[in-house]
Formats: sequence, structure tokens, C-alpha cells
Amino acid sequence: MKDFILWSIIWFGIWGILNIYFKWKWEKLKSNKYIPRGLFFLLSYAITYYFFSNRLYVFSGYLLFSLLITNIIGIFLSFNKNYFSSFFKDRFFILFQTFNILFQQASILVLMLLLKDYLGKSYKDIYFGIIFFAIHTPLLLLPWAKLKYYLLIGCFFGGWLFSFLNFNFQYGIVYSFLIHYFVYVWEMYYLKDESKI
Repeated sequence: MKDFILWSIIWFGIWGILNIYFKWKWEKLKSNKYIPRGLFFLLSYAITYYFFSNRLYVFSGYLLFSLLITNIIGIFLSFNKNYFSSFFKDRFFILFQTFNILFQQASILVLMLLLKDYLGKSYKDIYFGIIFFAIHTPLLLLPWAKLKYYLLIGCFFGGWLFSFLNFNFQYGIVYSFLIHYFVYVWEMYYLKDESKI
């Protein structure tokens, strides 16, 4: 139970600090605002890894390999005019979003492993889908977040899928990382404005 409490403090604390304080500080920057955002999530990953290194160490290679792949994709998209030409603000958002996914995927892995330890053989992917849905419900409180109802429903199916991939395929962590990232790629392209994400 102590690990669940610690995980919750880190997860909700990081998102709370971001959305209540830092988001508005970075909005005032004229350019390169997503560099500090990327560094914030890289630090968030480091904090998560520090407290749960005993669980994440085995998976760190998969996570860093996934980060490398998505950074290559992010660089390509950031310089692909067909993708970024109609964006409202910073085209490099999608590149620095890779660090956000790194933090989220590490957190997802820890939570899945905690659930599996707690539930043992009765662990079901659907349980994680429900919890993944639940931990995203604060999205409803963010007035600037568009597509939040779609994303909330998607979180249930996404959580189930991530759990299924991570526990049933050798490169499941890489697959779930890429799926997670491409949701943001699509969302950015659809909304044309990263401040609504």
C-alpha cells in the first residue's frame, strides 16, 4: 500500500504542479517554451525512476530505445512542413512531447507491476484500463483541454491495451510507447494548437 501512495503522490503531484503553475509560466515565453517542458518531464521521469528503480531497472533499456525512436520521428515531423505548417504555435512541441511519454510510460509500468503484485494471478488487463481511466479524470477540470471526453474514454481502452502489450509481447513496451506517442501526434495535427492538449 505504501508504494501505491507514493506512486499517487508523484503522479498527481507532477501533473498538478505542471497544470497549476508551470504551464502558465511557459505560456509567457516567446519561443523555445517546450524546452523547459521537455526538461520538466525528463526530471519527472528521473524522480519516478529514483523511487521505483527496483521495478523499472529491467525495463529501462526498452524505455530508452522507445525514446530514441520517438525522438527520430519527432525530428522528422518537426521539419515536415506538411505536418506543422498550420500549427498555431510551436512546431517543436511534438518533439519534446517524447519526454512526457517517457514519464507516463514509466509511471504506467510501475502501476501495472504494483497491481500485478497486489492481485497476483487474478490480475486482468481490464483492471488497469479502469484505473488508467480513473487517474485521467482530472482532465475534466481543465477548461483548455479539448477532446477531453474522447481522451477519457480512450484511456480505458488505451490502459487495457498497454497492459496487454506490456505483459504479453517481448517488445510490448516499445509498441505501447509508440501508440501513446502517435495519439499525441494525431491530436496535435487535429487541434493545430498544442496549448489545447
